Amino acid sequence: SLPDLENAGDGDDEIEDGSTDDDDDDDEDKDTPPADPTVAIVEAMTQKEEGNAAFKEGDFTAAVRSYRKGTTLLKPFNKNNTGDEQVKSLLLTLQTNLSMVCFKQDKHKMSRDVASKALEIDPINVKALYRRAVAYRKLGDAESARSDLREALKHEPNNKAVREELMSIKKDVEASRAKEKERLQKAFGANKGGSSFLYNDKEEEERRKAEEKKKQEEAEAEALKKRKIEWEDECVRRMSHNEEAISFEDWEKERKKKEEEEDQARKKAKKEEEERRKAERQAAKAAAKKNDVVVDDDDELTDKELAMMRGYKKTKDGRTTSYFTREVSEEEKALLQQTAGPKLIGSATSSAATTPTASSAPTPIPANNAQESSATGTAAASAWNQAGTWEEKDTSAWCTSCLKKHLTAAAVPGTYSAKVKEVKDCSGDASVVLTRGKKRYVFDYHLTLKFDVVHISEAGVNADEIDENEADEVTAAAPTETVVATGTLKLPDISSTV
Repeated sequence: SLPDLENAGDGDDEIEDGSTDDDDDDDEDKDTPPADPTVAIVEAMTQKEEGNAAFKEGDFTAAVRSYRKGTTLLKPFNKNNTGDEQVKSLLLTLQTNLSMVCFKQDKHKMSRDVASKALEIDPINVKALYRRAVAYRKLGDAESARSDLREALKHEPNNKAVREELMSIKKDVEASRAKEKERLQKAFGANKGGSSFLYNDKEEEERRKAEEKKKQEEAEAEALKKRKIEWEDECVRRMSHNEEAISFEDWEKERKKKEEEEDQARKKAKKEEEERRKAERQAAKAAAKKNDVVVDDDDELTDKELAMMRGYKKTKDGRTTSYFTREVSEEEKALLQQTAGPKLIGSATSSAATTPTASSAPTPIPANNAQESSATGTAAASAWNQAGTWEEKDTSAWCTSCLKKHLTAAAVPGTYSAKVKEVKDCSGDASVVLTRGKKRYVFDYHLTLKFDVVHISEAGVNADEIDENEADEVTAAAPTETVVATGTLKLPDISSTV
């Protein structure tokens, strides 16, 4: 079982200094330890008793000081863990007690480090393993905590505190994984309502429509209430003039008929006004044309002007493009064709481009130049590139293959791992360009990735498998993978210029 100090008291006071157990707090710690090991052991025992008393009284600062003094007295007699058993045992007790006091004061890192030093003396000490495990847990390192607790169970299988801590850590880990899985399922998968947090806002849209419908119904009910008030006033007016009252349905028909007539009259008047203004503009244009006067008609825009305002236009081949896109004229195309050089050196396209034509291509390099190039081991330049200032080679096939290979092998490791399932719609080109002695790699691709989010269940100790009468560690189960979500990622611009 664990030593008595485990439950000796509770306290939340902070240790006043930030030193480790190798540091001293006052001048007494700096005194030279006694040369006689017997005297050192007696003094260390005294410091241990004083530390225990201070701990029970809740004076954690005094307890830390006493435990440190005791370890300082004994360390010279256990260099490289070569001291006798009495020195090791007392030093181990002082350090495990100091680790517990640091833990009580929320100095979890210090508690872990002191427990680790105790384990350097005795690697299988259950108390030191337990102290370091609870410190690891507070520091967020659940795996290291479980490892220490499993090691402690090997040596004390019936230790209740160790078993309870191990089960508590297992529950925390399972709860954390369940919460993370639920969050991922909510983000990527469909819930009971058939909606997805990231990709489908159907529930939100339905809620918005329901609210709009409710507001519309309330507005219609309010309008109906006002119309009934008007109908009642009309009935009163009729009866005051000895006229027969009218039903609400007939009054509604008359009201709608009257509103339709007024609406038609407004439309007719608007149309007549537009026709009058149009006639006036046409007359003004005709008069201006007759007198050679330019009229700035601000009231009417042509179809071309309207298209310009929208920012789009139609090209000669029927394509819709930005208004600022400039079309190349036939004359400019011919000029560009005359000045264009071959693309690839030593390729079919290069040979074709260097073939003389009546319109553009120059004569090829003479044969003697080609022979000289072969003799020197260099590639023959084209007639357009005799100075060797520009060379280009198409590497699209190789680059596409490598890109697909590396993307398919891409994955994000972890408990929840993202893996690329398929590379779709991969298109683009790549080339190697040598200009003025400098090599450049030019590429431009766009593609779509399909990926899976996989949950990898790790091996661990199951609470149901821990037997109160068995010390053997439960055999770890092999990790399993479960697909919890799938998705698609579009990469529209994989370019050397980005």
